[in-house]
Amino acid sequence: MPLRKKMAAEELERTRNDVADAAVETSAETKTVFYTLQAGLQLLSRFKLITSANQAALNFSLRLHEVGNITDLSLLNEQATVAKPASRSPRPKRTSRRTARNPTV
Repeated sequence: MPLRKKMAAEELERTRNDVADAAVETSAETKTVFYTLQAGLQLLSRFKLITSANQAALNFSLRLHEVGNITDLSLLNEQATVAKPASRSPRPKRTSRRTARNPTV
């Protein structure tokens, strides 16, 4: 009987350690996701600000062109700057250690 109790106690300790590890890992993943989201929102805000500034510059260039203060080429360059899409490479999909160990999660 003492051997069974010892084995059960060891199994309980292993389970506790596994749960503690999962809790720490989940906490770390949550922090990472939060800060990644926060950085993405700040980046989006900056992109919106840049887009707004480019649009204002284009409107100004259009007005200057109408009165003859800039050439057609300068106006076309300004239009190309505003119309240029931002090239972004797709981000690789992240997998956590937990889902790598247990794909059903």
